[in-house]
Amino acid sequence: MRRVRALVLVVSGVLILAVLGWTLWTSTRESYVRGVLTSVEARDIGHAASVTVRTADGKDQRFLVDASVEGKWTPGHLRDHMMFGQGVTVYYRRAGDALVAYKIVD
Repeated sequence: MRRVRALVLVVSGVLILAVLGWTLWTSTRESYVRGVLTSVEARDIGHAASVTVRTADGKDQRFLVDASVEGKWTPGHLRDHMMFGQGVTVYYRRAGDALVAYKIVD
């Protein structure tokens, strides 16, 4: 009977650690999407307000663009990518119902 209790405790502990590890891993990895730009909205001449990305599976996702996004990603530069169909990777975080891009990569 003691062995059964010990085994149950060990298995329970391993399961709890596995669930906690999975939760930590999924919450700390970066979320990103790769695709082509289909829309760029400008905040001003040097900053984009939002972008829309079409993924390989045909889904369009709209992202608000954080002010901290690297300076080379002006609305004009983003529109160049859109016009030539050059792919981008958008790293984002959730802010309520919105998706906020904090990094864009060629």
